[in-house]
Amino acid sequence: MSTYLATYFTVRSRALGSFMSAVVGTLATWLGGSLVDLPWHKSRQVLAVSTFALIAALNSATWIWAVYIQNEYRHTKPVLDWGNQKAFGRGFGVYLFERISLGMVENYIYWCIGNLSDSPGDQIRYSSLLRGIETAGVALGFGVQAVPTVLIATASINCGLCFFALPFSYYATQQVVRKFDRLDKELKEVGE
Repeated sequence: MSTYLATYFTVRSRALGSFMSAVVGTLATWLGGSLVDLPWHKSRQVLAVSTFALIAALNSATWIWAVYIQNEYRHTKPVLDWGNQKAFGRGFGVYLFERISLGMVENYIYWCIGNLSDSPGDQIRYSSLLRGIETAGVALGFGVQAVPTVLIATASINCGLCFFALPFSYYATQQVVRKFDRLDKELKEVGE
C-alpha cells in the first residue's frame, strides 16, 4: 500500500495518508479489541467468531476493492490530490480501509494468541511463529517490488493471500472457541 500511495498521490496527499494511517490504525485497533473484550454478548465463543467474520469480510472487501482500483489506475495513471474530492476519495479510501483492516487483523491475531495458552512460553512461541511468517511475507513483498511489477499484480497477490489465509485463520479462531468451551465446561464442573 505504501507503493500505491507513492505512485498515485501527490506529496501533500501522501503526508495526509501517513497521518491518517496512524489515526485510523489506532481507532481500528481499539475497535478490534473492543469487539472481543467488551461483553456485548454473553458468549465468548460468539464474540470470537463474530469478530472474525467481521474482520474477514472487511479485509476481503478491501482487497477486492484494491484490485478493482488498481486495474482502473493502471490504465488512467491518475495523480490524486485532495483538491479533486471524487477521484481522491475513491483512491484514498482504499488506503485507509487497508490500514483499518491491518489494525484489526493484527489486534485479533494477538488476542487469539493470548487466549490459546496461559503459558508465557507458549505465547512467546506463537508470537515468534507469527512474526516469522510475517517477516517472510514482507520479504516476499519486497522481492516482488524489487523488480518492475505493475501494482495490479501486487494487489492481486495480496488479495489471493488474504483468501488463502481465511481457512487457517478460521481454524485458529476455532481453537480459541474450543478452549473457551473447555474452560466453560471446567467451570460448570467445579460449580456442581
